[in-house]
Amino acid sequence: QGRATVLAREAKSYSFPRFSPDGKQIAVAVTTSGSSEVWIYDIASGTSRRLTSGGSGDRPEWTPDGKRLLYTGIGHPGQKLAELWWQPSDGSGTAERLQGAAGAGVFEGVISPDGHVLAYRINSASAPNDLWYRRLDGDTTPKPIAVTPSAEYAPRFSPDGRWVAYASNQSGTS
Repeated sequence: QGRATVLAREAKSYSFPRFSPDGKQIAVAVTTSGSSEVWIYDIASGTSRRLTSGGSGDRPEWTPDGKRLLYTGIGHPGQKLAELWWQPSDGSGTAERLQGAAGAGVFEGVISPDGHVLAYRINSASAPNDLWYRRLDGDTTPKPIAVTPSAEYAPRFSPDGRWVAYASNQSGTS
């Protein structure tokens, strides 16, 4: 209809909104007082609920079936670098570590449309902003998508899951 609708009137920092696969909810990172958490907004009822707690939650992404939310987490017990975590989107379970990398932060995880492959970005002094993938079942050995001196980021699977599009600054601009 071309009308904008305000979903959240509280003055906070909202980032990375993502529609659920069924289009009924929106996951969003909400930052207050230097801490970021993942919240879920229910479009029909107009209500929000916090999904993550006890650390940071940023860059939420839904699994294709909508049953889990994947996010970047910093601040979980014993954790010093960003890692990928996921948990049931209905709030029924606790967070589980999905992907970390020795000596590197792990960011921007996305799951393939068939739910079997994880693509993600790692960042460290020796590997700045490289893209990797791994299966979620069977052989889970990480494999490179783009490992170059340039920065690669924002991986997204094609609808059929055969391709990964991503941004790069290889040309000198993103």
